[in-house]
Amino acid sequence: MVREGRPKYSPDFCNDPVTQEINIIASASKILDVLVRRGAVVGHGIKVHDLLSASGLSDSHFDQADTYLLQAGYVEGTLGGHDGFRWLTPAGIQCHQKRSWWQIIPRYLKEIATVITIIGGLVGLLKACGA
Repeated sequence: MVREGRPKYSPDFCNDPVTQEINIIASASKILDVLVRRGAVVGHGIKVHDLLSASGLSDSHFDQADTYLLQAGYVEGTLGGHDGFRWLTPAGIQCHQKRSWWQIIPRYLKEIATVITIIGGLVGLLKACGA
């Protein structure tokens, strides 16, 4: 029997709106990383051309992510295309900090699981001893 319709993972998968949104957010994260590393805040912005180059993104991915960051209020900037400037807003710094914590947590999951196992064992031992 042949299945009708589009296969689950077709070439159109890349054009799926959810996939596009994930790509924009991933690209925006790269831009935020560069801005934080360079200390780009009000009065110390970075040229859009330099930001594009440092992010390693294609022009189209950069433009989509840049627009997202500007509209979300995470970044502010000047007009001028690639000669304009970008800098972080307080909301952009908070966004980067929250994202950083969620990236750190998985690194320590094994250690956290070990500690929880030890605590569980101690609780079991205390219960067995009648404490």
